Amino acid sequence: MPSKQMQVEKLRFSQATTTRLPTNKIRKGVAAAIALAVLLLGGIAPLHPAQSETLRLVTGTDYAPYTSPTLPKGGVITETVQAVLHEAGYDTTLHYYPWKRGFQRVVTGSSDVTFPYAKNDERDKFVLFSRPINNITVHVFYNRGNPVSFTRPEDLSGLTYCEPLGYQTEPTLRALIRTGDVFRAEAQTMDNCFQLLAQGHVDFVVTNDLVAGATGRRVLGAHASETIGRIEKPINESREYLIVSRKNPHAEEIIRRFNESYRRLYERGVIQAIWRRHLGDVIAPPS
Repeated sequence: MPSKQMQVEKLRFSQATTTRLPTNKIRKGVAAAIALAVLLLGGIAPLHPAQSETLRLVTGTDYAPYTSPTLPKGGVITETVQAVLHEAGYDTTLHYYPWKRGFQRVVTGSSDVTFPYAKNDERDKFVLFSRPINNITVHVFYNRGNPVSFTRPEDLSGLTYCEPLGYQTEPTLRALIRTGDVFRAEAQTMDNCFQLLAQGHVDFVVTNDLVAGATGRRVLGAHASETIGRIEKPINESREYLIVSRKNPHAEEIIRRFNESYRRLYERGVIQAIWRRHLGDVIAPPS
């Protein structure tokens, strides 16, 4: 059994060793431990931080059969967009606003994504565009009680047409509006434009067949085809896109992942199945 004197000496040695341990070594050891922890945590962190975010989607209220809160799954484009974003790993929320307000929400960051929008130079200043998500052929629709002819843009001179707020002005009409040859009346929604057309307050509306058919039935019921006529010659053909604000720090990543996921779902036939469920075989989605 150690003597009392030996125990005291061991205690003193232990205290001296602890007391004299250089503080710089302690600091280096703590720093090394923290660095290792950061490295390990970084190794399991998501490679794409935006992937796990919830994207706030917004779209319009009056664009059936593409988008509408009254349609199953919100319409064919709405269901397609959500399916593609979920395939890309995003959660989503969805709200409906008038088109102009929805666009502004995305530009200012109140919402993350909106759709479907045609591309033009003015919008390109503020947003990035995805691959095409819809192809449309735009026609002139008129009141059968006041027929309109259209073979060239000048045929529309002296007429008034209705454009919903937030919609793109068709390129064919821009110059005529600028020179005052065509007067543009703005309404809150496409429904309002068709009401004005049926009442004879405007001469024509421009949209595609599916939107005109859905809007006409909603506004005029069974008498839609008796009241509204269509000019066979298209006024324009265009594509529509999903858009994200250029100010969004994840904008390029969202667009890239959306485009990649769209291609995967298209190759598996998922997108085609969504379109057939909503539209039958009337029209196919962009490939």
